[in-house]
Amino acid sequence: MLAGRDHLMGTDFSAADCAAFPFLKYALFRDPADDELFHRILDEHQQLQETHPRLADWIRRVNERPRA
Repeated sequence: MLAGRDHLMGTDFSAADCAAFPFLKYALFRDPADDELFHRILDEHQQLQETHPRLADWIRRVNERPRA
């Protein structure tokens, strides 16, 4: 979905990015002190290991956006 675009549904940030980010972010980021079982499972099963550079870039881009 990220081939040729910056966000999941096109060039603009959308609700799709907001919905997916809380789950996909664990492919790159998890606080070691976070002992939530669901977060650990996401972390363990979403290892990017340099195989999905567009997804890694998307996660970084969305993570840098301002939060409410």
